[in-house]
Amino acid sequence: NYEFLKLVELFPEVNFVGAHMGGSRYFEELLEGKDLKNLYVDSSLQPASSIERYIEEFGVDRVLYGSDWPWGYQAPTFRATKLACHGDVDLENKIFYQNAKKLLNLE
Repeated sequence: NYEFLKLVELFPEVNFVGAHMGGSRYFEELLEGKDLKNLYVDSSLQPASSIERYIEEFGVDRVLYGSDWPWGYQAPTFRATKLACHGDVDLENKIFYQNAKKLLNLE
C-alpha cells in the first residue's frame, strides 16, 4: 500500500500534489488515487506518455505543470507537456497555469 494515498484519504478537505506523478517508484500506485478529488499531480521530469496517461486517468483539471526548478531543467518537461497536449491550447492553458491558479485560490 502506498502510504501517501492513505494520508490524502484521511484529510479530504486538504489538497495534495503528487509530485513527479509519483516518480518511477510510485507512478502506478499514485494512479490508484485518481478518484480522490483532493489529489493533484505535477508533470515534473515526466515524459509525454506519462503526462498523457495522467490526463486520461485524473482528468484535465488535476494535472499541473511542474518543472522541478531550481533542481531540474524546465525545457524538457515543458516540451513533454506540450507534446502531451497535442496542440490543444485550452488543455495547455489548464495544465500550465489555470489548474494551479484554481488550486491556489488565485482567481
